[in-house]
Amino acid sequence: MVFGCHACALASSHRLTNTGIGSLHGPVNIIIKARKIILDGKYQRHYLVRFKNQTADMDKWLKEDAIPDGNLYISRLRASRRTEQSHQ
Repeated sequence: MVFGCHACALASSHRLTNTGIGSLHGPVNIIIKARKIILDGKYQRHYLVRFKNQTADMDKWLKEDAIPDGNLYISRLRASRRTEQSHQ
């Protein structure tokens, strides 16, 4: 997770967006990881999204509401984390 001034720099990067980017890059394949950042003095959660038939350099950091079927993919991410933790 990312906090502090570094997060502000990341938030202003071109890889962070709040648009419906899924329609531009194709359907979502998987959510790779989550992070919390501070934007306008508030914590926000963003997710690193990989799109189908795209390489890792096309991954985008998106808010949950900008991910098509975001709840489904976020549930899968959380389930995979629980599985990893139970195997350690």
